[in-house]
Amino acid sequence: MRDIFNDAIRVPPCSGCGYCMPCPSTVNIPECFAQLNYAAISGDVEYARFFYDGLLIESGYASLCVKCGACEEKCPPQGIRIRDVLTEVSTLFGR
Repeated sequence: MRDIFNDAIRVPPCSGCGYCMPCPSTVNIPECFAQLNYAAISGDVEYARFFYDGLLIESGYASLCVKCGACEEKCPPQGIRIRDVLTEVSTLFGR
């Protein structure tokens, strides 16, 4: 079961620690990643989009990312390509 879960998750190294925050463009990176992971694990993109839209309102969407890289400098050794993942989030959820 653990292997199935780990294979489905989109951002496995992210622990939600928030070291990447605050984002100068107000993107809520941990929540964006949490909803992307939920969509991937559950297969229910619409439910994840509902929470993405409801929790982030208009400040926090992945589409606000200007690709400055400040988040990636603050991310611990996980080495997450945050800007690339935020592009995926924005594409999936439409904002």
